[in-house]
Amino acid sequence: MNADHRLLQANLNHSARAQDLLLQTLAKWNIDLAVAAETYRVPAKSNWISDTDGSVAIIGRGSADAIPLTLIGRGGGHVVARWEEIVVVGVYFSPNRDQAEFRAYLDRVATAIRRQLPGPVLVAGDLNAKSAEWGSPVTDARGLDLAEWGNELGLVILNRGSAHTCVRHNGGSIVDITFGSPPVARMVSGWRVMEGSETLSDHRYIRWNISDPALGHQPLPPGRGGATPPPRWALKRLAEDALMAAASAKSLEPIPEPDACDIEREVTWFREAMTQVCDVAMPRIRALPQRKAVYWWSQEIAHLRADCVRKRHQYTRCRRRRHTEAEAAALYAVYREANKQLQRAIKRAKDKAWAELLETLNEDPWGRPYLIVRKKLRSGGPPITESLHPQVLEDVVSALFPHVGGGAMIPPGQPVHRTPWTDDLGVTEEELARAIRRLRAKNTAPGPDGIPGRAWVLALGVLGDRLRRLFTACFKAGQFPPQWKEAALVLLRKEGRHPPRTARYVCWTRRASSSSEYSRPASIGTCRQSVRTWPTASSDSGKAVRRSTPTSASGPSRTRLSPGVGWRWPFRSTLPTPSTPYPGSV
Repeated sequence: MNADHRLLQANLNHSARAQDLLLQTLAKWNIDLAVAAETYRVPAKSNWISDTDGSVAIIGRGSADAIPLTLIGRGGGHVVARWEEIVVVGVYFSPNRDQAEFRAYLDRVATAIRRQLPGPVLVAGDLNAKSAEWGSPVTDARGLDLAEWGNELGLVILNRGSAHTCVRHNGGSIVDITFGSPPVARMVSGWRVMEGSETLSDHRYIRWNISDPALGHQPLPPGRGGATPPPRWALKRLAEDALMAAASAKSLEPIPEPDACDIEREVTWFREAMTQVCDVAMPRIRALPQRKAVYWWSQEIAHLRADCVRKRHQYTRCRRRRHTEAEAAALYAVYREANKQLQRAIKRAKDKAWAELLETLNEDPWGRPYLIVRKKLRSGGPPITESLHPQVLEDVVSALFPHVGGGAMIPPGQPVHRTPWTDDLGVTEEELARAIRRLRAKNTAPGPDGIPGRAWVLALGVLGDRLRRLFTACFKAGQFPPQWKEAALVLLRKEGRHPPRTARYVCWTRRASSSSEYSRPASIGTCRQSVRTWPTASSDSGKAVRRSTPTSASGPSRTRLSPGVGWRWPFRSTLPTPSTPYPGSV
């Protein structure tokens, strides 16, 4: 994350092609945050937040490492969102409404802003008000009210220069304005009107930068708090011979004696060994660079946009040099024709891309087109754990994994029988083979270590005996390695719900811990004396929902837990701690 963040302000004039061109501009300029007034439509994406009327929207960068947007409040013509430490307020007010309505509107927005002061607040949008204070040659009644409104709130005008932000055939005006509270004003630099860029709207783009240590002074890995994402390998490019050779080489390393087995060290050895084996057998998946163009963009459209800019410059120069009206009208007609050609080219490109997508239906009827129609593809942007406010996130996780005091609880009707350890209680080759068959049959995502199940199935052909010894040592010592208790937590958004019931969850454990479960399902409680029952957010509906977490035990047990109670016992049901950063794993 860089210390400098690029922001953009626009008015799309309710134009579909202007909105298309804005998306291309955001990608090309690598914009981190944009405020767009008079949007054509607001897509259902997590990085778009709009007001109740759809007249103004705040747009975050659609990538996993982007700073998340969190909605704070919204109303007619204004939307308030938190962008890391800064509160961003997008505003729009129509020129067709009267002065009394404008004053009432300013009062409503002021109420929303005062709740966030004296913190860093940024206000951007089009209020159709003119004042000399932000460079307009004239001042109207709205401009007077807006300037007084800003002074009362202690906001600083960030506009610089006298370049028109809105340009029409009969002249221009400065109606797009940017305010900032004093903390934000100190962060902003390079505020400028982009006169040399075609927008397909009568408003020009406005750009500026924000630089502040609170927004990332030093680079961090993706994920709040610097949580490192797990490695990923290109499983389709797996070389089985290379994997078997690498696993065979690792199998030659010394195996600890059963009575002297350090469980934690052995678990670490397996994780590191399998990581090395995967690196030999298949390439890692690298993060893709930020896209600099939308899917329909082409060189032809880029040339048409540049031609449109040239034609507009010719027309504006003609007006400045006071040529005849006939010459100005002729040049304006040329510019309008270039503008229409650009719009038609964008529409053709989008239609062509859509037709090509539909052609794939014959090859893959349940693939990407089907998912798009069913709205099953997640939109661009950070995952839900990154986009929730930290306090809301903690409330959600607390509801899903509540802490229940009072110590461990033995499930009713399931007494624990302690049995002295004998060699016949060790994990057998048949039990391990059953676990491998179960692992081969499953096609689920890997856990926090990122090691695919297919790699485990192949490698255990030569490393299976060592893993079987590790399982036996765990059962004998009554220990379950802490590394195997960790699970990757993914929150799935539940539309229309409010915190803490805003999400459901999926957890992925390490494949090695799942194998221990598969090898001996009848003794799932062997390493744990008892199971604690954990209610979830759905338990208040009257349905008994059981979640379990293990506790320590002094010895093994052959007791079989009742179905649905303990089979997810490796999951660690605790809130984030400094040793287990959130998000990413709990």
